[in-house]
Amino acid sequence: MLAGGQPRGLPGTTVTRIEFQRASERPLDDVIVHAADAQGEEAVLEVQVKRTVDFTASDPVFLALVSQVARAAAKPEFDTLRYELAVATERTSTKIERSYQEVLSWARELGTAETFFSRLNQRADSREV
Repeated sequence: MLAGGQPRGLPGTTVTRIEFQRASERPLDDVIVHAADAQGEEAVLEVQVKRTVDFTASDPVFLALVSQVARAAAKPEFDTLRYELAVATERTSTKIERSYQEVLSWARELGTAETFFSRLNQRADSREV
């Protein structure tokens, strides 16, 4: 922020303000980055920070994160602003992270929910690389 660089998660913007622990206003409340692009368009990045998370249906931490993401995505600003969501974790492994990153890139790049879930439900050995 002090150096005027682009914040991770909001490329093409410059940080204008950072907030912490704003649960009453932001579902993912640990770090909230406010930024603007070169045209002055506002962007927001909400980050929830967890020491560990398993990203499985049996993990209560993950279930709480899914609920928080759903609440954030339901906010009117989510459709009218550049509004990004993130989870930051302390501990990870390359083996696990590679799979998560692949699925997250599908979510960003595949045009529809139907296409995403179709890809997600394919057997790993039948997916196009």
